[in-house]
Formats: sequence, structure tokens, C-alpha cells
Amino acid sequence: MATARTFDAADTAYVEALYQQYQADEASVSPEWRAYFIGLEQAGIGASGACTPEQTGKALAVQRYIQIWRARGHLGAWINPLQRKEPDRNEELTLAPYGLGDEDLDTPFHTHGVLPEEMAPLKDIRAKLIEVYGHHTGIETLAVRVPAEREWVRAWWENPANRQPIAADEQLKLYEGLVRANALERTLHTKFVGAKRFSIEGTDAMVPVLLRMVERAVTDGAKHMVLGMAHRGRLNMLCNVFHKPYADLFAAYAETFACEGACPLAGDVKYHMGKVYNHQAENGDGVELELMYNPSHLEAVNPLVLGAARAKAAAYGRESGMANFARVLPVLIHGDSAVAGQGIVAECNNLMALEPYNVGGTIHIIANNQVGFTADPTDAVSGDYCTDIFKSLGCPIVHVNADDVEACLRAARFALDYRKAFGKDAVIDVYGYRRWGHNEGDDPTFTQPLLYALIKDHPVPAEVYRAQLLAGGMDAARLDAIDAAVKEELEASFAKAKEGVTVKAKADPAAETRAPATAVKADVVGKIAKAWAEVPERFMPNSKVAKVVEERIAMLNGDKPLNWGAAETAAYGALLHEGITVRLTGQDARRGTFSHRHAVLTDSATGGKWSPLATLASKGARCAIHNSALSENAVMGFEYGYAHAEPEALVLWEAQFGDFANGAQVVIDQFLAAAEAKWGQMNGLGLLLPHGQEGQGPEHSSARLERYLQLCGQGNMRVCMPSTPAQIFHLLRRQALWPAKRPLVVMTPKSLLRHPAAVSDVSELVKGAWQPLITDAEAPKKPKRVVLCSGKVYYDLAARRAEMNAAHVALLRVEELYPWPADEIAQILKVYGCKDIWWVQEEPRNMGAWWYVQENWQRDWGFLHYAGRPTSASPAAGTTRMYQAEQNAILDTIFGSAGKQEAA
Repeated sequence: MATARTFDAADTAYVEALYQQYQADEASVSPEWRAYFIGLEQAGIGASGACTPEQTGKALAVQRYIQIWRARGHLGAWINPLQRKEPDRNEELTLAPYGLGDEDLDTPFHTHGVLPEEMAPLKDIRAKLIEVYGHHTGIETLAVRVPAEREWVRAWWENPANRQPIAADEQLKLYEGLVRANALERTLHTKFVGAKRFSIEGTDAMVPVLLRMVERAVTDGAKHMVLGMAHRGRLNMLCNVFHKPYADLFAAYAETFACEGACPLAGDVKYHMGKVYNHQAENGDGVELELMYNPSHLEAVNPLVLGAARAKAAAYGRESGMANFARVLPVLIHGDSAVAGQGIVAECNNLMALEPYNVGGTIHIIANNQVGFTADPTDAVSGDYCTDIFKSLGCPIVHVNADDVEACLRAARFALDYRKAFGKDAVIDVYGYRRWGHNEGDDPTFTQPLLYALIKDHPVPAEVYRAQLLAGGMDAARLDAIDAAVKEELEASFAKAKEGVTVKAKADPAAETRAPATAVKADVVGKIAKAWAEVPERFMPNSKVAKVVEERIAMLNGDKPLNWGAAETAAYGALLHEGITVRLTGQDARRGTFSHRHAVLTDSATGGKWSPLATLASKGARCAIHNSALSENAVMGFEYGYAHAEPEALVLWEAQFGDFANGAQVVIDQFLAAAEAKWGQMNGLGLLLPHGQEGQGPEHSSARLERYLQLCGQGNMRVCMPSTPAQIFHLLRRQALWPAKRPLVVMTPKSLLRHPAAVSDVSELVKGAWQPLITDAEAPKKPKRVVLCSGKVYYDLAARRAEMNAAHVALLRVEELYPWPADEIAQILKVYGCKDIWWVQEEPRNMGAWWYVQENWQRDWGFLHYAGRPTSASPAAGTTRMYQAEQNAILDTIFGSAGKQEAA
């Protein structure tokens, strides 16, 4: 923004000319100028209502002074609780740059809405501006791009009704929240000396304010609040907002808890845990509060919260087909350094304006400690504030002094009102401090001696508020009663914890249920074919796509063999027909990276969209197949959160190429693979990862199968590489219908999407089922060599076998790598009675499934031969010629080179 300046003759000449225009025709000037001139005349400025150039200049100066306070007042606000006195005003927030001085303070000027009165002395205008924009709250609105929203924000903050003193009962609730927050931290600090807890101390106000936010949200119709946060302050939130018993927390520290039954979970540290609590609000309505589990990856939980919120809101719209965002309030608590430094924050911000990811607005709360791990803010934040990242959202940002709990509450009410009015995000920067080091064992004075000299003698927020209440006339006995009750409750809880606490054991992660039947009736396949055939009148798809649709109808009617696209979309259609929601997102997911899916068609003439699958949906099911933003981390996390909140839906994320999933490694490692073992949370998210050597270079050849297999254990997920259209049909349906929800990782093909041999008969959808192992129908009863493989390489092996007439080789396809199909393999090997057994893969020896297969094989069978690419640092060769030479070498290892067939 341009710096403030004094006003010259050009300014006053312009206003004078505008005033003359107004005198000739009031309607010829804008409503703002009309109100301005009316105010001048009512004040009697100038003879007969005319304005002198000096008077006009002063009036214009006051107007600009007001504007600068509204836009930049936050720069002079007293938001830092460690400042001992009110900060000096920035020069642009003083009178001097506008040609105003003390001699003008008693002169009445137009208030432009700052005060209820139209005209008021400048001293009253200045006092109100400081009170609203420059005391313990600063509001940023320049990023708000819609003028009507900016005007709404201005009106809200300047409305006296929103600045009324709060009632005594409300004050006592705030005070109790502060006391509980501080007392819990003090108890942990003294009873478990040196134990990590990542305390909330310094931003204690978040506890009572969040509780009051819940009550306010419930009155607005909310039925769910989903909260995500990092580890700092989590224990306090768990106990004082989500009602985890104090005794349970103390027992976890004292390790005096016991399980009722076996406790098979690996578990996690106390400050990563989450909780769901059904809270009864003060008005009698129920609301579900959920604090989502989150590891030490700080902002990683953000998209999970958003995905869960979207799913819950969508569930309320099953009848209307429109998500009801008023029913669900997503809240994210960020750290000051993390919110500025973690890229997933920007990814999530971008998603919020995109329809498939909209949640009707999120409330962001910054727990601003004024310090990172040990570093200064200047080491972590490049802008004026850590919240600058949110300016991309075009939403208001409120900076508030963490020691002023009532100001924090006002900021929260504003944020909720803004979300309700516009369905957009709002940001509250709770500017506080961190009383201890990064954890309670750190010495922060190593790197922050000046900051911690201020913190050492600074009173805790409960003490600050107590003094404020007493000064305002509050009876000290009422405050003492709260102090005593909280102290007594904590002491009793600690005594209970010393005696021991018993918790219920969670389900065994390895426990499974019988796989569901996945075949469908023939008439269902017919309905799916009919849905593709009923193209809307005047809808004109691309001519090539029209040909795909025509062939798909023929395939589903049994006139042609099924390809991958027909079988995959048939799986979605059958599920929708049964009333099961299907949600699939990914970059170009509607068409498919390789143009195989075409789940949503585009009109060539109008650009309109049509989804034949959506017409099959019944019982409120939703067909939600969307192209995603160019993001992996946030989008995969969003879909994981969606699957968490709507477990009965089929939720899939598709990578454009399988290796793109690398960008979401935190979601994969910390949530997808480990959430059940750590937190007992099951999730049915499926990943579709295009994988396979095609001679296209090292990028996009490998979905890094080896990484997923390394993460497998305790039955935590399913890793599959289907090789036929019927297999993907049954696999997707099994994933949706299986009650035992576990993540599914699918290595999907590329060239096989159109390979003439990779086809199925439509009857396999009606009579078949998922096969973890596909045996060889062409093999002899007693083959001399048995080859196990997965994926595309099977078709290369089968082609070479036919070329070489090598009937003595049996080819087994391992379609489900984890869980390893040991029983199925044992059964067929017993029949074959063959000892010459090979594992063949396209990936380098140190990648793919080799090491995983070898470990499983040696445990049961002993030695296993390997045929594949040698160990390599890169997943694939860089040229088609090199690829083909390597591929031929693999085939030669099994069958011998052309003309020299190996006799096994």
C-alpha cells in the first residue's frame, strides 16, 4: 500500500469540483460522496454550506485517516502480551501525515460509520479507531477481494453491539477455562518432572474460547466439530475440551493403566492421540466433537480434517444432493512457524475454492508462540505475519493478544459469523508465547535469552484475567470457588491414577471378516450398459469418445470382450446402483491419465458435462468423480479424511503416474500404513497407482511397490496388482463391500488398458470373484518350471512362451501381494510337484516385490530363483531401446534366447 501523505491543492480542487457537481445534481455523485457532503453541510462548514479549500482538505484528510486505520490499524495494535506498555503508533496511524494536529481534535467531522453519529469531534473518531482497530485486536482486510465482504467486516467490527461487555456468567466460564488449562499444565509439570507434554501455556485462551465456539456453532445448527492440531497444547484440548478424564492422562504418564483384555496395538505417545466426544450443548442439543489423531508432522492433519468435514456435510445432503456445511465446523489450530513453512498449508488453501473440496469455510487458529523450535520468527517467516499465507484465501485475518481472553472470544465470534455469512475461511492469530522450551526438557535461554527473560516474570493468563475481573467488580469469592473446585478435581484424579486405571482393549488389527461376494446379477450389467446408451438429447461428445462409449456398450452387452475401462466403470456403476457412494479424485481422473475411463463426458459444442454413472445412483448414493488440483499431499490427505468419516463409501485417489504418490509420503507412512496400529483407526481409502515398465524412462515407470510392501504388517492394508478387467471389477467391489476396512494400494496398468490379451468376458462379472492368485490354464499337470510374477510382465512371458512353444513352463500371477496368498500358492505347488521355481519382475532387483517375496518364500519353501533387472539406483532405463534389451534379457533367462530354448 502507498504510504500516507499530506493533502495538496489537487486534492482539494478535486473535492471542490465534486461538491459543485453535487450541488447541481445530488444523484450525479456516488452515495459515499453524497453522504459526505450532507455531513459537511449539516456541520455548517463554509458559508451557506459551501466548503473552503482548507475545510475540504481537512475533511478529506480525516476520511483518509479513517481509511488507513481500517486498513492498517493492525500494525499499531497491542497484540503482544509481553509488551509492558501500549506500543508506539506507526507514523501512518498518527494525525501528522494527513495535515491534522491537536488543534483539529475538537472539530467535528463526518465519522463515515466509525461512530453511530454522523458527525463527531476528531478526538472521538480517533479514540474509537484505536479502540476498535488498535487495542488488543488487529484486523487485516486488504486481502478480502469482494467489496461487500470488506464492508461487512468493517460494519461488524465497528458495530457497538459486537463490543458490549460480556455477562458475568460468561466471564466465569472463561475464567474457569483458563484455570483448568493452567492447573492441568502445573499438575503435569510438578508430578511428572521433565516429562514431555508440549504445554499450551502462553496461549491458554484457546481452551475456553474453543468451548464457547462450540456453543455458538451449535446455536447456528452445527452437529459436528472436527479439529486438527499439532502436539503443542493437545493434552489440554483432550482433557478440557474433549473430556478425556484427567485420571486417564495421569495414568498414561505414571504407566499405571491396564488393558481389559489383550492390547495388540503398538500405540503412540500421549500428545498424538485423538478423541471423539458426544457433547451436550447448553441449549440441550447434541454435537459430536472430534479431535483427529496426528503425529509430529504438524500440519499433516489439515487435509484429513477438511476431508472428514466434507464427508460429514455431504452425508447431511443425501436427500438434496447438496452438502450441508452449516452442520459441520472444521477448525484447524496451527503453529506459527509451521503454518508459514509447511507447503501442505498452501495446498489446502488452494483446495478450499474448488468445488470437490469446499467445506463451507474453516476456522483457522494460530497458536502463535513467537518462536519456532528454537529459532527467531525472522528465521521462519518472511512476511509481516506468519498468517500471510492465508491472504491467498481472500479472507479476513484477526490478530489478537492472547492475554485478553475476551478479545479472543470476540475474534472467535467474528470468525464464526463471517463463515456463516459467506461460507469462507477466517483466521485468528492468537499472539502469545511459549512458557517453556520446545519441550519441557529444553532450555530456551540457549537461543532466546531476551524473550525468556520477559516470559519468566510474566503472569499466566488466568492471573491476568483474574486481576481484570476483580478490577471490574467481580466478587473474589466466586473466583476462589472455581480455583478450589479445579484443584480438588485434579488432586482426586491424580490419586485415582496412582491406584491404576483400566482401559478397554481395542480390536486386534489382524482380525478379519469373510470377504464379501462381489459378483452382480446380469440385469445389473444390463442397466449399466443402458446408462451409457442414454445420451442426453443434443449432447455431443468428442467423436473419439463417442466411439469409446459405443464399444463400452457392446462390451457390457457381451458383444465384445471387456477392457479395463469398461470393467472399472462397471464396478462403480454397480456400487452406485446398490446405494453406495463412489468418490474418485485425481489429476484428470474423470478422463483417466491414459484416456481409458471417461467417467464424465464433455459436450464438444457447449463444454457441458454428463456422467452416465451418476444416473445409476440410488438410495442417496453420490457419484463424485472429480479432477483434482495438481497436488498429491493435500488431496490424498483429504480423501483419507473423507474415507475416515464415510467408511461405507468407496473412496479412491488416483495418481497421474504411480510415482506421483511420493509427494504424499507423510500421509502414506503416518496415516495410511500405521493409523490402525498406532490409534486403532481403520480406513478404506484406495490408491490407484499406474505402474509398469513401458520404455518411457525412469520417471513414471515405478509406483515404488517396494515401499508399500515394506510398510505392510499386522494386516494393515492390501497391496494388489490386478492383471485383468474382471479382477479390477471384483477388487473395487470387494474394497467397498468388505466390512473390515483397510487401505487398498493398487498397482494399475498402463499399456494393459488396451492390450488385446488383457480382456475379460462379461460373464466373469456375474459369476466370478477376486482371485489373489491366478493359476495357469495352459500349463501341463506337471510343469518343469514354475514362474510367479505380477502385472504386465505376465503378458510378455505368455507371448514369449507361445513364441518358443515352451509348454513346460507354468505362469502364476500373484495378484494380491499383501496379504501374501500363501495357502493358494501352496495348493497349486503341491499339485505341480515342481522344484524349479522363479520369481520374475520388471523392476530392478533392489525394487519391486523381490525382497518381500523372497522373505515369504524362504520361510515356507526355501530357495527361489530371480529373473529381473539388476540392482539399480534408477527405476528404469532412459530409452526404449535399452528398455527392450533389458526386457528381452529377462525373458531369455526364463525361456532361453530365440532358437536356444532352455530345457528345464
